[in-house]
Amino acid sequence: MATQIEQFREAWRDVRGLTYEFMECVPESAWQFSPAPSFASLVKQLRHLVCVQGCYHQGLREGVADFSRKHSHYEGPLEPARLLVALRRMDDELERTLHIIAGNGEQTFAIDFFGQRRGFSRYAAILIQHEALHHGQWSIYAALAGFPTPIGWKVNWGL
Repeated sequence: MATQIEQFREAWRDVRGLTYEFMECVPESAWQFSPAPSFASLVKQLRHLVCVQGCYHQGLREGVADFSRKHSHYEGPLEPARLLVALRRMDDELERTLHIIAGNGEQTFAIDFFGQRRGFSRYAAILIQHEALHHGQWSIYAALAGFPTPIGWKVNWGL
């Protein structure tokens, strides 16, 4: 029977794979696109993923997710290629962190997430939901900016 960490790893690889698939299909001309003034451009959305993932990792390591310092997790330029490298580094960091948690025992894991205590399984679901929320946003970005979503999105969701 798969552990909670193994189940999360599988689900995370699926959802993050769809993120990379989308990022690879964004035309150069669309990276600065935003559907409305209140929404960040696609390149800023990518930076957001990097920064927030750093906060999630901090929560995994320290037991408290602190989103007030999210921009400290990436201070580089708003260049898609650099941001994709940073995102891949975050994925590597996540793997190292999961290895440590597995060694310590995932059953004893608890994190303070906005004042609520969360076990590993619930916290992992929050990470996946956050990523999937952005996928929904980006499907609208793609439609309004006039470029197709990747094949994996069509197969998985018909988007």
